[in-house]
Amino acid sequence: AVTVVGASDLDEEIELAARWARAQVEGGAQRVGVVVGDLAGRQAALRRVFEDVFTPGARCIGANAERAPFVLAVSRPLSTYPLVDAALSCLALAQGGASSLLAGRLLRTPFVRGAQREQSARALADARLRAERRERWDWLEMERWAGVTGCIELEAAARAANGLLRQYRGRATPSVWSERFDAVLRALGWPGERTRDSVEQQTLAKFQATLAELGALDGFVGALDLRGAVRRLRQLVAATRFEPETPPAPVTVIDATTVAGMRFDALWVAGLDSTHLPPPAAPDPLIPLELQRRAQMPEASAAATFALARSRLERLVHSAPHVVLSWPQREGDAELRRSPLLDGFDSLSPEALPTAPVRPLRERLFEARPELLAERDERAPPLATGTPRGGARIFELQSRCPFRAQAELRLGARPLEHVGPHVDPMERGKLVHRVLADVWAQLRDQATLAALDPAALERMVRESTERHAVQSLRPATRHKGRLVTLEIEGTTRQVLRLLAIDRARRPFTVKQAEQDERLEIEGITLRLQPDRIDALEEGGTLLIDYKLGAAHRASHWLDLRPGRPPAPQMPLYALAHARGLAGLAYAVLSPGAVEYRGWAAQDAIAPGIHVYEHLRRRPGHLPDWQSVLAHWETVLRQLARQYLHGEAQVDPLPQECTHCGLSILCRVHERPLAAQQEGEDEVVDE
Repeated sequence: AVTVVGASDLDEEIELAARWARAQVEGGAQRVGVVVGDLAGRQAALRRVFEDVFTPGARCIGANAERAPFVLAVSRPLSTYPLVDAALSCLALAQGGASSLLAGRLLRTPFVRGAQREQSARALADARLRAERRERWDWLEMERWAGVTGCIELEAAARAANGLLRQYRGRATPSVWSERFDAVLRALGWPGERTRDSVEQQTLAKFQATLAELGALDGFVGALDLRGAVRRLRQLVAATRFEPETPPAPVTVIDATTVAGMRFDALWVAGLDSTHLPPPAAPDPLIPLELQRRAQMPEASAAATFALARSRLERLVHSAPHVVLSWPQREGDAELRRSPLLDGFDSLSPEALPTAPVRPLRERLFEARPELLAERDERAPPLATGTPRGGARIFELQSRCPFRAQAELRLGARPLEHVGPHVDPMERGKLVHRVLADVWAQLRDQATLAALDPAALERMVRESTERHAVQSLRPATRHKGRLVTLEIEGTTRQVLRLLAIDRARRPFTVKQAEQDERLEIEGITLRLQPDRIDALEEGGTLLIDYKLGAAHRASHWLDLRPGRPPAPQMPLYALAHARGLAGLAYAVLSPGAVEYRGWAAQDAIAPGIHVYEHLRRRPGHLPDWQSVLAHWETVLRQLARQYLHGEAQVDPLPQECTHCGLSILCRVHERPLAAQQEGEDEVVDE
């Protein structure tokens, strides 16, 4: 009997196949097959679904390993197995010049000496490594780092490996390198001390056999240096396909290309939509097309491909007494159609299909959850007045989410730093700030800027950018050097565009730039550092804050919710310099825009800095400049009191959780979503 079933999407199709396979096994079938296209690419998702249906307890943390009644018949490169990847990472670090990303992986791997006993110390070492952003790692640097961070066993292992590596200089044959690699890995305690399961034991044996294959290349490649030997081993391991042996199981999940000739008691064939059956023609690009067609090569034309697909489907249909052919109706947002080759078979709805009444583990765990005692505790212990850490960020976080302010600034709860081959946005911001402070320390006023020759100005900016980029970005590697070169060009161009705007402004003098100052508010003493304060010729001062993102708007200085402006830093600066304040503005330096965005008390100071009272705004906003300053003082004092009193409600502003890594701590996503307020007031900057 052959039946056609249409599933709503790819996920439901695989879950139906797993539940159907379990029903067949429970009904007495000894050999059940599930044919899936792209088995290698979907291996993880398939294993998760079949474990959920057949052995849901195996997916619990700390569960004992149990024999699964299914097997995924797919091999993958030996290099993708964690135990082998750890060995290759150890050898990559031996070459030197490795990234901090690789060093962090070795700090977290369980496959080197003392990994379990020093688990906590190495996790802290990895977190510290991310914060310091070091480059060019080798085992000498790892030995030093392990000693600094208290990872004693890792330090000893690295010292032993370094002792061997000092002896392994120069070129040698692959057979010699094979023995050397084995010695280095043993010195590092690879593959670790924990008990290995069957898959890891087989993987270890296969890697050792591949290491022996490296030694058989003496007559083909000659003598190699360390880097060349590691590269050869990587190539061998990546080219070696490996599938651990598993005991026979009643259910076999197999790829469509390897199922030919097999017999089953029941068979499910998935993915039979019109885009995959028949597949598009795929002629050989190295053989003339006409020659392929005359030779009737199977995939040379649409007709030949159609005939081949029909014969394969007929073979599958006759591979078992009971066959189910399924197709997904959707793949993502795309609607699919069933293959025309299925038109001659009877159809069934998914509900009419005999499947095991298995419910997903997540649903059963949720229903069996214990009844918890709900207690709302939204206040941390009060904080004594003084100089709490955080500075102006206290007000920003308390406004955006009170819980985040208390958790991040008082408890030190922060997400781990991201490590990658890029220039960190914080470092990029520091570079721009230092260059502008340096340039204005030389210029001092707008008159000097206007009188300076453009070529001399560009030379001044470029020299300053190059000097500060080398100091702050530290281009220690070739890759980092190229990135720093791009940063120098981009920063120079953006700073010159901002200076061109300043050149056209009315005369002013830079009163201070990047200077520390103190402000006391509600008993909190803050250290502020405004980016720049201009003294205007007509009187008054202009506060300027440099921003690298194009999303910064002056409207963020006003309340998004009552008493909660998204960006209270500039209002805080305004409170410190309220006397004689003529305006305040962001100086936005982004790839798409270099411009001022701000407000002024009476006169338009520069393009993009608008007189506040001339702005188009909706009813309910503050009517004039003095009202704005008074409102800011009230709001900032209120935020200071809330922080000191320990107010820690999980109450983020809209979209705030997108930029916060503490959701696992505050569990904000477990709360019912509040209805979004419509028609929020907003000041229009233009």
